[in-house]
Amino acid sequence: MSVFTDSAGNPFFVGTYYPKELFIKILLEIAAKWKNNKEKLLIAGERFSDTLRRMETTVKEKGVLSQELATAAFLREYDNEYGGFGTAPKFPTPQNIMFLLYMAPFAAEKTLDCMYKGGIFDHIGGGFSRYSTDKYWLAPHFEKCFTIMPCWR
Repeated sequence: MSVFTDSAGNPFFVGTYYPKELFIKILLEIAAKWKNNKEKLLIAGERFSDTLRRMETTVKEKGVLSQELATAAFLREYDNEYGGFGTAPKFPTPQNIMFLLYMAPFAAEKTLDCMYKGGIFDHIGGGFSRYSTDKYWLAPHFEKCFTIMPCWR
């Protein structure tokens, strides 16, 4: 996740993954705009922040989603055959799996079993790769996300 902010911490540009060449272009473009037209970036940041505030207000006004609605939303995207959610890439989202352990244990357990049996689990050092590039959990993206066992030295 890349978040570019002003000196007060207000974001004006946000994105997830960029290949190296594109990320360098983005950095150069932001640097040029910051130097030549900083006000435009700050205005974009204010719009972004306003949108987030409106969304937060809407959620507060309507109330927090019920656990049942959240569970239903997860299960609409649930992959019954290979566990996880959606197709590829698939991410091991611990917060979602923890939630589903209580609300839909079958989905959490199937996902954990498939992740463990697939290629994203590090059977030597423990832990999981950041995500699987396929829907089967077999092709890991080689960037370690979190470790569930201590690393031995």
